[in-house]
Amino acid sequence: MSQQAGFTSAGYGHAATICDINNDGWKDIYVSDDFISSNILYINNHDGTFTNRSKEYFKHTSLNAMGQDVVDINNDGLPDVVELDMNPPTITEKK
Repeated sequence: MSQQAGFTSAGYGHAATICDINNDGWKDIYVSDDFISSNILYINNHDGTFTNRSKEYFKHTSLNAMGQDVVDINNDGLPDVVELDMNPPTITEKK
């Protein structure tokens, strides 16, 4: 069922938020992912399937996300993504 719906990315999901990211009246899913893949934004296709469109909606996502929430932080009526990243600042700290 997951593959039929378009959920095909592998990874270690640490958080997921269901909300209408693109304001089309349909619920989308944002997943914070760790290690294997970048974060995933599943946009609802209105037919029971979803497409990962994170690269179209975000210039950058965390590479080691530990959690997130989607809220309207600045009261402009649009969803804002707030995310935690534990990626160390230098390569030597990744050991």
